[in-house]
Amino acid sequence: MTTSALTWLLLKKQSRFVVKRAGAEFNTEPGNLTNKNTFTSSSLVNKSVVLAAGPKGKGVKLTQPSGRVVKLTRGAARAARTVSGAVRPQQRRVALARMSAILRAQRPVKATTFKRTGIRATRK
Repeated sequence: MTTSALTWLLLKKQSRFVVKRAGAEFNTEPGNLTNKNTFTSSSLVNKSVVLAAGPKGKGVKLTQPSGRVVKLTRGAARAARTVSGAVRPQQRRVALARMSAILRAQRPVKATTFKRTGIRATRK
């Protein structure tokens, strides 16, 4: 039995990050990209990156397992290339989805004008 498997056996039921709701088990570890309580998703057992919003709400901050922090503020394509190279192949799609969600949330909201139609539009 490897050390990561042994660590998982000890942590899977009694970690402080485990949340049980409606018959499902979730995990709130900072490096857990899927928030599922599984061996492959756990950042305590496997080396994983942590994705967070960048400083001042611009870009993405990538914390690697070695402790190195990379700030990605030069665009989505460059950030996607960096993130996909930094994560395990199993977690690549999830990491790219998390990065896209962070960048999408940082976009400014377009002001839409409401155009009235119908009978009330002509009345003043």
